[in-house]
Formats: sequence, structure tokens, C-alpha cells
Amino acid sequence: MTWSKASTTTNSFVSGDGDHGDNNVLVIGEYIDYLVTRGWVLAREGEFSDSPLTGDRTWLWNIYKVAVCEDGGSSEWGYAITYIEDIDSGDYIRLLGWDRGSDTLGAAYITTIGVNASNADRIAGKWSFWESDLDSDSLFVMAGESSEDQIFGFWPPEGTIHKQGGGEYNIKGGGFKIIGNGSMVYGSNSSYTNASMSFPWSAESTSYLQGMNAQTMKLDLCLGMIKGDSYKPLFSSYGGDIHSYLNLIEGSQCLSTLDQFNETNVYLIDGRYYISWGYQSSMLFDCGETAPVF
Repeated sequence: MTWSKASTTTNSFVSGDGDHGDNNVLVIGEYIDYLVTRGWVLAREGEFSDSPLTGDRTWLWNIYKVAVCEDGGSSEWGYAITYIEDIDSGDYIRLLGWDRGSDTLGAAYITTIGVNASNADRIAGKWSFWESDLDSDSLFVMAGESSEDQIFGFWPPEGTIHKQGGGEYNIKGGGFKIIGNGSMVYGSNSSYTNASMSFPWSAESTSYLQGMNAQTMKLDLCLGMIKGDSYKPLFSSYGGDIHSYLNLIEGSQCLSTLDQFNETNVYLIDGRYYISWGYQSSMLFDCGETAPVF
């Protein structure tokens, strides 16, 4: 019941001025290869195209996953990952919804990450892939070769995701970003492309836990909802190795790491080490009795 680092990319992602496509697509390719080991299917691999008029270059991957949901049934999520080398405005990564049956893309971008100096601490360097030994689905990806260790991709454990109806992304009305720009979940329309996650449920400006004497609390459950989309449930994990760490003196128990980049920390609680992902309140990944090494 622990999380550990499964592997690290051979190549280092470069984020800064200039054209870095030839190098950076190798790192994305290594991430795609890792996703395949966690049950994702690669349908289109790094398809390359260029524009004779502008000199821009684009690489495209299509991937999908049929995930077991919390009701025992299954549901499919599909994504298109593109790397664009734009001569005028610089490089960037985009994540879009992708419908496998019709081979069409969602109307709105779920994520756009600029490959620039301001994001260097967040995505530059070698990427490391972390997973739980409890299931074959859950993962997070971290850029860990800088002063700020940032988680920028996440997928919850098998059997914890709530089924989602159709949305304007062609795939589902809510989901998780396997590559994100701080906001790590999305909702059913364009207003919720960059949504944060709330757990346990409380209204944005209130907290039913504020009146308690304790300042912090670790819960052996994690309930994820989309803040701003009627708190649509996304996943529920009970008694596993994802936990909640609540700061009860804050006015809102929003998991604010999922609407902005935040550094990770390591907590030692009752003899066990946890990677903490969040600001104020956070999500905890149980790493057991051995301290994790980023």
C-alpha cells in the first residue's frame, strides 16, 4: 500500500527560449511509453507535420484508457497530446479531448503549457513517474530536477473514478489531466477547463471544520469534486494509499494545488512518509516507512 518512483526519463525536458521540439518530444515519448504500462493504449504515435509557409512543426499523440469505475463498470477517456514548435510565439504543449470512434478532437483545449523560462522550474529536467502498488492505474508525473518539485500529471486509483456523461470535449464531462498547467481537472464546459478540486465538500467561502480545536487532520479518504461545476464528483478513495491532509484553520478546504502550480513536500506522520501535494489542505501519497527520494 505504498507509492514509489517507477522510472525516470533518459532525456531532459528543455523549457526556455528557442526551438526545442526535437529534444522535448523524446521526453513526451518516454511519458507515453510509461502510460502504456499503466493501461493506456497508444493509437497514434508522435505523428509529425510541418508548415512550409510558417516553418511551424507539430507532433501529435492519441491515447485512450478504458478505466474501471467506482460502480464496477467501465468508462473510456481519450486524449490528444500535441507539441507545437511555433516559430513566432515559441514552443508549447496542448492537451485536448479525443473521441476514438469518430477520431475527432474536443472544441476547447483542456491544457496549454508554454515551454518557456517562466515554466522551467515546473516542467524542465528529467520527468519521474510515480505509481501505487495497490492498483495498475494510478500515477503522477513530476519534474524533479529543479529547486521546485512539481506534480503536473495525475490519474487516480482503479475503481475510484465516477462515471462521467458526455461533454463538449467529445469524451467526458469531467476528468483528470495527465498533463496539466497547474489546474489538474476539468468540467463539462469551457468555463471549467481549468477547474480546481474540492475535498471533502464545503462551499468555497465556508468550512464546517473551522470550529474544531485541532489545526490539522489526516483523513484516510479522499473525495474529489470539480469546484465550480456543482461539485460534480470525480473520484472517491477510501482506505487506500491516497489520503487527505486538512488545514482546519483555513477558511476553505479547497484542494488549491489543482488550480495552481505548487511545490511538493514530504510529511512524516506516525512513522510513515507521505508526499504532500497541495497548498493549505493537500492530497497525501503514502510512501511507507522509507523516505521518498525525488
